[in-house]
Amino acid sequence: MRQTMIEARRGELEACQAVRGVGLEIGAGVRPTISGESNPGVALKVLDFYSTEELRANVAKNTRDDPQKVAAVDFVARGEDYREVIGGERFDFIIANHVFEHIVDPVAWLVMLGELLRAEGHLLLTIPDKKFGFDRFRDDTTIAHLLSDYFSDVSLAEKARVHTIETVVFYDRSYVNRVATAEEVLSIDTIRSAAHHPGVHCHVFQGETFLQRVLQPLLYTQLIDYSLARFREASPWGEFYVVLRKGWRPFTFDLNAFYESARAAAVGGRAENLG
Repeated sequence: MRQTMIEARRGELEACQAVRGVGLEIGAGVRPTISGESNPGVALKVLDFYSTEELRANVAKNTRDDPQKVAAVDFVARGEDYREVIGGERFDFIIANHVFEHIVDPVAWLVMLGELLRAEGHLLLTIPDKKFGFDRFRDDTTIAHLLSDYFSDVSLAEKARVHTIETVVFYDRSYVNRVATAEEVLSIDTIRSAAHHPGVHCHVFQGETFLQRVLQPLLYTQLIDYSLARFREASPWGEFYVVLRKGWRPFTFDLNAFYESARAAAVGGRAENLG
């Protein structure tokens, strides 16, 4: 039997023997990664930007899914720091499917999630590959960009502005069966009035370059207290997978490979976007 997308995501955690105890899923929607059937004896709590009632109303209005299948939300967090709403509870694993790309300040977010994990706990990140979605015309987010967002003293709203403008200018309208025009894309009024919202992809990545260009250098800085447990750079669903284990461990970082991957990504990305 062919593996489903949910099974693939769950399998990345299971391969690390990480599905145990109490977990937290961010934005489970109608398809939580862990269930009583798939992993009996494991408890899962859910955090979302919206309440259960808000999610069910949105599902009823915009999709064909059954609103009653929305996973009950235990914690509602309107921002990127969940510690206040969660309180003192800690988790053995955290799941974030298609969340990382929406976060304005990913380094601060990863630091915060590390504080919510118990010792040796795991974090699953499922990240869309930009090549297969509406972000394909955008430049990859670099490690320097993420570090700049982390160290900047400006508000999250100010940090988000550049990402919102990138979305307006580079969004692939063909993804929603529309034809882009220069008048629309480069309308100063449209760009000026662009407003950030939870659906904006603040950062975009590719599976084949994410490890060397972003994740390994970020881990090497020790700004985030994790080690790499597992990485899968591609899947049939246009997404890739990262499993991090709480607790930093030393590793050798190849700076030459880092620079070479950056050059290859820049050339390859431009060629593909123009093709």
